[in-house]
Amino acid sequence: MASTPAYNVPSADFLKRILRHAFASESSKHPVLAPTMPALHAADEALDAATTTTISTEFATAKLVANAKDEVFDDLNRMAIGLLEALRFHRDEGIRAAALYLLTLLFPDRLAVVNLSWTLEAASASSFELKRANATTQQHVATLAPILPTLDQCLKDIVAAAEDLGRAIDVLDGFETDKAGRPVNPKLFEARNEAHRLFAAFANSVETFAFPSESPEDRRARADLLGAYRRFLADVPRSQAAAGETAPVETGETTTTDTAATT
Repeated sequence: MASTPAYNVPSADFLKRILRHAFASESSKHPVLAPTMPALHAADEALDAATTTTISTEFATAKLVANAKDEVFDDLNRMAIGLLEALRFHRDEGIRAAALYLLTLLFPDRLAVVNLSWTLEAASASSFELKRANATTQQHVATLAPILPTLDQCLKDIVAAAEDLGRAIDVLDGFETDKAGRPVNPKLFEARNEAHRLFAAFANSVETFAFPSESPEDRRARADLLGAYRRFLADVPRSQAAAGETAPVETGETTTTDTAATT
């Protein structure tokens, strides 16, 4: 019998597929296997409960909040840049010069600022505020005040929006995520570990007690109940060797390429 590794726990979807295939198989009705069924059904239910937990909703909500904060930051920058760009063509030379100064100092990359990562946008708050509060900057803002009385408030709002985005990012960073950036659910990982442990014990019962011989009937039953699972175990060393890994410890839901649990 192939040994079961203590790492690289299969994904919840894969575990549910092989469990439910076993439930539906006639081979699982063998008297030796009957005592294992209640625990396997409980493991399947635990996986379902864990995959519908609120952590995914909370993470999605936090991401929506951060996205909304980013949109506010972007819109305020677009507005300020658009207004200043328009004033570059004013007939008054002083207004044109003030607008160009503010554009060059505060928005050197113009609208490229809205394409920065959330982290960089949030990090811009302190440096932008220093430039905004500069005495020369304030003089130019005052020059434009008769035409743009709310310009300085708009610039202050840009700073506030960047700070708000930073706080929203902090909330997102509070969620433990896997390598793909998906939220990790500790309860789901526990349910996966338990389902994996129970199915490994079920596999041992199948191979050692229920269908141990090399008769065509036993071989078909083993393939029916364990084929996909054994292919998963066989693929683990190959996938790790290709990636140059040894016994990785996984901390969250993973995506596993499985073969359907059918013969």
